[in-house]
Amino acid sequence: MGNQAIKLMIVDDNARFRALVSTILTHEDDQVMELDDGEAVTEHYAAFQPDWVLMDTHMKNVDGLEATRQLMKSFPEAKIIFLSNFTNKRLMEKGLGLGAKAYLSKEDIFAVQNFIKPQVAVTGENHEKFNHC
Repeated sequence: MGNQAIKLMIVDDNARFRALVSTILTHEDDQVMELDDGEAVTEHYAAFQPDWVLMDTHMKNVDGLEATRQLMKSFPEAKIIFLSNFTNKRLMEKGLGLGAKAYLSKEDIFAVQNFIKPQVAVTGENHEKFNHC
């Protein structure tokens, strides 16, 4: 009924969390790319062209802030949401200052849906669909 397929890139060093995010936020028509580090985010973004990037802040080789800095330099239109266990004000300001659309706690994973799949507005075109019972 209104679920438009999305392409989602999940960048997090925790494989179980990536799988959980994918399960919660995507449907069968969606495409998901998972990365365990920020090291090659820009190259993978160029090849995959995701609608959204969900980015962890702390990772082994290249952290999410640096990966975002590099990604936004090459693709300023990229839509990034930070998902992190670390939600102190300084980190949040840095992430948002780099151009991220949001900075959320991993505990707020369901809030991501409001960004990546906003509810379809009822207009005159699709009003009939909701009137038939």
